[in-house]
Parts: sequence; C-alpha cells; structure tokens
Amino acid sequence: MTDAQLLAGSRLRTARIVSVGILTAVALGTILALVTYPSWQLALAAVCVVPCPVILWFGLRRWLTPFAPGVRATTYLISAVPPVLVIALLAVGGWLLSSAPI
Repeated sequence: MTDAQLLAGSRLRTARIVSVGILTAVALGTILALVTYPSWQLALAAVCVVPCPVILWFGLRRWLTPFAPGVRATTYLISAVPPVLVIALLAVGGWLLSSAPI
C-alpha cells in the first residue's frame, strides 16, 4: 500500500492552525453564550462544539488523497470518520444554538 496522506509537513501545520483556530473561536463563542444566557440548548451545543477542535487536530493527519492507487476502501472509510464527525457535531451544535432562547 502506498503512502497517500493528503496533508504533511508545513501544509499539515498550516491546516491545523487555521482550522483549529476557527473551531476554537466557535467553541469559545458557544461557551460565552452559555455563560451569558444559560439554557439546556446552549449546554448541549457546547457539548457538541467543544470537542470539534480536538477531533480535527488529531484527525487531519489521517486524511487520505482521493483515489490514490493501492489504498483500500476500508482505509478511506476510516480516514473519513473524523471530518464527518466534526461536520455532524457542528450541525447539531448549530441547530441547538439556533433554537436556544437568546
């Protein structure tokens, strides 16, 4: 099997800094909203949004280039779990944030 990493070296470092920085700002904003206007919707939104930067930090290294020769489909499925999980958590967190009584 070939090494088909999508990000490595300085690209990985830049992607981590930018994406984790943006998600950290979203998580801090959600926590600030929870402290300012406490509600169960904001608490659940914070539970969904706060782990996203950590998942993305460790998941970026596992992303694979699309259609790389010699890579099995199960390997692609495993590498797709962190980004899909982050998108799902952000979607649920955003939905809860929008339904909160602010």
